[in-house]
Amino acid sequence: MSLGPNTELKTKILITGANTGIGYETCLALLRSQIPYTIFLGSRSRINAENAIKKLHEQINVDQSRSGSDSEVIPVVVDLESDESISACYEEVKSRTDKLDVLVNNAGAAFDGTGPKNGMSQREIFNRTFNINVTGTHVMTQTFIPLLFNSTNPRILFLTSGSASLTRTEDTSFSLNKSPGPGWPKEEDGEGGYLSYKSSKLALNMIMRDWIRLLRNDDKFKVWSINPGTVLTGLGGDKEQLKKWNAKSPDTSGIFIRNVIEGKRDDQVGKSISPPGAPSGDILPW
Repeated sequence: MSLGPNTELKTKILITGANTGIGYETCLALLRSQIPYTIFLGSRSRINAENAIKKLHEQINVDQSRSGSDSEVIPVVVDLESDESISACYEEVKSRTDKLDVLVNNAGAAFDGTGPKNGMSQREIFNRTFNINVTGTHVMTQTFIPLLFNSTNPRILFLTSGSASLTRTEDTSFSLNKSPGPGWPKEEDGEGGYLSYKSSKLALNMIMRDWIRLLRNDDKFKVWSINPGTVLTGLGGDKEQLKKWNAKSPDTSGIFIRNVIEGKRDDQVGKSISPPGAPSGDILPW
């Protein structure tokens, strides 16, 4: 979907996992901005990316809040479980632009709830969760760093979770900290655990901190972890469980991420930050 000319003047953004959920809502929020963007909408399949863009176009056409933005959205295929897919995505983006201003590492997965029902072992649940949420995200960032270095104001955002907060593990009122009864084996209901997901997001926070270490002497870079709070998305495949946790609409997360992209949280670089109402993390400024 191209909404106007002068592509070279637009801020270039790549968002992984952007065909649904928070990634999609971030695209929508950016299209509603007065700042012109070229948005690379990442998805594991091109048809899903194209369908998402079609839906965005339909929403924008009837959205009176957008007046004058000259943005465009381009579909790209990227699967964080495949180095070949990540490399191919890089080449596709590079063929269209010589720089990337913002990388939003939004794509993620959770298998704690659905994995056992689908016959996944604990090892398979942990390995696949970490492969997507940690390893794949790090490889994605490492691959796109050359294009980010060509920007005058590069930004990297990592989507984390309030469940990754070590401090929050002491809050026994939080659903994911609920303890099962005595004895062994332990019987966890739908509100218990999510250990592989929580652990992967805690590891992702360390990935964010190490990118800060790597880029500390490159003053132009800004890096954050974004905790969107409990949001109603398809993550983990169990929306009914998310509703029990009073999950909010992902559109508020999209607006918050847009605010970070547009410089409204520049005083909190290097932190795990969250919109009002979401629990904060344990990350300190550098």
